[in-house]
Amino acid sequence: MAKECRQTFDSSGFTKMPLQKSAAVLLDELKRQIGVLEQLNAAIAVYERVEHLKKLEVTLTAAQQAREAQVDALQLVRALRDEECLIDENEAMRRLKVSESTIKRMRADGRLPFVRVGTGEKLVRYRPSDVAAIICRSTPRGVMDKTD
Repeated sequence: MAKECRQTFDSSGFTKMPLQKSAAVLLDELKRQIGVLEQLNAAIAVYERVEHLKKLEVTLTAAQQAREAQVDALQLVRALRDEECLIDENEAMRRLKVSESTIKRMRADGRLPFVRVGTGEKLVRYRPSDVAAIICRSTPRGVMDKTD
């Protein structure tokens, strides 16, 4: 014989389920809610990771900007140091062991880079590294032996 299952209604009009069936439905709903919570927890973990990475990006950007500022400051210090260390024509002639006319000729044909300084830019100065480069490039019979 088949069991009869009568639907009964409570005072609000909802169907009353048998206890066994309502427990199974509740268990399914609980499992579904647990799945939703697990997805939410995973989403929260991803969100927290993204927020952490955003903060890290800000920190690294600030560090990079600070590093660039340090490099700029270092370049400025080096430029100022080089400017202070410029040598005059007499010192360049002494280091190269050449005459004034040879220095002027080297300057005119571009072999010896120079910097004009002063108000009218009549003063000429040389970077020690440029003078040293000429010395390194010179041969035994090169610039060093000339004494115009």
